[in-house]
Amino acid sequence: MQVPLIHVATSFVAASLLFAVQPWAARLMLPWFGGSASVWLTTLLFFQTSLLLGYLYAHLIARAPRWLHVVLLLGAAAAFPLDLRPAGLAAGEVVEVLATLAVSVGAVVILVAATTPLLHRWLAGDSTSREPYSLYAASNAGSLLGLLGYPLAVEPWLALDLQTTLWWGISGAIVLLVAASAAARHRLADAEEEPEGTPQPARWFINAFVPASLLYGFTAYVTRDIAAVPMLWVVPLSIYLVTFILAFARRGVRFGSWFAWAGAGLIYVVALVSVAWPGSLGTLIGHGIAFGAFAMYFHGELSRDPPPSSWATRYYLWIASGGVCAGVFHSVLAPLWFDAPLEYPLTYGLALVLLPANYGAKFSPTARKVLHATMMLVLAIAFTIAPGGLGPKLGAAALMALAFLGALSFPALSHVMLALFLGAVVTYPGDAEVVERHRSFYGTHTVERRNIDDTPLLALTDGLTQHGVEPLDDDLQPLGYYHRGGPCGEVFEHVANSHRTANVAIVGLGIGSMALFSRPGDTYRFFELDAGVVRLARTSFRTLAAAQGTVDISVVDGRLGLTTSPDRFDLIVVDAFSSDAIPIHLLTAEAFELYRSKLAPAGLLLLHTSNRYLDIDRVAIGALDAQGWEHRQRRHQPGADDPVGAWPSSWVVAAPTPGGLGELSARLDWQRLRSDIVWTDNYASLLAAFR
Repeated sequence: MQVPLIHVATSFVAASLLFAVQPWAARLMLPWFGGSASVWLTTLLFFQTSLLLGYLYAHLIARAPRWLHVVLLLGAAAAFPLDLRPAGLAAGEVVEVLATLAVSVGAVVILVAATTPLLHRWLAGDSTSREPYSLYAASNAGSLLGLLGYPLAVEPWLALDLQTTLWWGISGAIVLLVAASAAARHRLADAEEEPEGTPQPARWFINAFVPASLLYGFTAYVTRDIAAVPMLWVVPLSIYLVTFILAFARRGVRFGSWFAWAGAGLIYVVALVSVAWPGSLGTLIGHGIAFGAFAMYFHGELSRDPPPSSWATRYYLWIASGGVCAGVFHSVLAPLWFDAPLEYPLTYGLALVLLPANYGAKFSPTARKVLHATMMLVLAIAFTIAPGGLGPKLGAAALMALAFLGALSFPALSHVMLALFLGAVVTYPGDAEVVERHRSFYGTHTVERRNIDDTPLLALTDGLTQHGVEPLDDDLQPLGYYHRGGPCGEVFEHVANSHRTANVAIVGLGIGSMALFSRPGDTYRFFELDAGVVRLARTSFRTLAAAQGTVDISVVDGRLGLTTSPDRFDLIVVDAFSSDAIPIHLLTAEAFELYRSKLAPAGLLLLHTSNRYLDIDRVAIGALDAQGWEHRQRRHQPGADDPVGAWPSSWVVAAPTPGGLGELSARLDWQRLRSDIVWTDNYASLLAAFR
């Protein structure tokens, strides 16, 4: 059957707009929520919910005159897109993001989302043929183009105001395409018989829920340890869309049993690699491949034997319902139920438990038992020799040994055990002892106790990102990135030598290590967005209480806090990290203009630029060069003379006027670098910032 070209084009363009607007909307809201990766996950939930509402709308008006949808879409497009600013409901970050999106883009997103199911129903009304579900593949191909097009073609070249104009133009084109599709009448050739069988909504729901849930979990895993930026957001969603395209193509790629076995085997490998090399590029790639295999399997099952055309809109509704429930589970319920990101391995556990009934016929029972048992035995041995305390390792080894014995008789039992093991890997602190864990919209912060060279230390971490460490003995001193022999310590020493008393502003709290540099008469003002971090710093660590100067903490985004502060500061330190990077809005030209306006005469700016994947130094130096600041950069690797608990770090110090750095500019370890990268509030591209 040949689907009319006008319908293919309409579905393709509509989906492209939806999935290009998605990272754009989240990008606009990042500054209002401290650059948190959860902004993207909540935005993903909003668009999944909009798809559900759009499909419901399509189901309800499927028999209405076609011009009704055209008129409603025209009205919504005329008001799109609006300015995205927080709604100010004071009802929690998730509700705030959802409300902001609903007010700004909700109407047009819902109506555009209804396009593909409506086209299906219109085609079904023109013919007695089987519903052309290959149109769904065209829709997902458009989604993939829009999603990849934003970070690769739109964000690097167009400022935000021009992007707004682009979306308005595309929405107008969609109105014209929908009108043309509504006016067309097609008698489809080579009609097929309606498929027989009873529709299975529960099966549709679970086959949609599992890959959508894995999408949320994998996305959170990636953005937690790298950066909350569109370039990285789109990778998991792109994998998800590719599997949809392949599954719903005219000759769909399924091979369900092979993808099932590949996914199960990869999870064993990923679990093994995650213990040995947590957070490595190989581990991230392994998670991505495993996610793709499972998504391919479940989407293949979803596309197998689609329902008759009379059930088309309900079919879409059940698919969208699975996605929305996955979003609610990850964005709303999981943070309330779990103090660690356990929802990701739990979803893999569900996926693994669902597999045996489907792929068992492809392998002999003996081969299946031997394979499962071997995997469990390898994991038991690997975890035994992994770093960490003896107790947790023996417990994990015993669990795997039990799974080994169970797999000899009940292969499905090893899947349950593997799900438990994945949960242990996600929360495994290595050689540390977890003292307390706090989870919020902004991350999962863990207080850990560990021994390094027989020195007991207490640290605050979020995933693989360290936010501060202090000694547990009586010798309380700044450690981690902030030790006195490092770049941070040198700048604070310079400020102390230059000012009898200092007024210091610090964006980002951590455990408050820099408060230990304060002297009597000094005033240190911290700006910290996460109230949970403030509580942990005050109750679990001693640094704030040991400060000699006055310490004030404001629970607010650093840029907003500096904007509203009436003070001028002798030193401004930007040390706020979302994932493993400073949030974009703290590195733009407008941010540096704000820092200049808030510095006292002879004041300095200090930027913490440490990052495993992004060259934050180049971004900061580009803006400083463009505005004529004097600046120096230093990368420090702790040596034998540094205290235990000192970490490698990279810092940039700057003064708004030539000569303002004083003696720091003459030190050989502080280097003068150049960069032509300049981000603004209206334009920022991550492509040039990757190392």
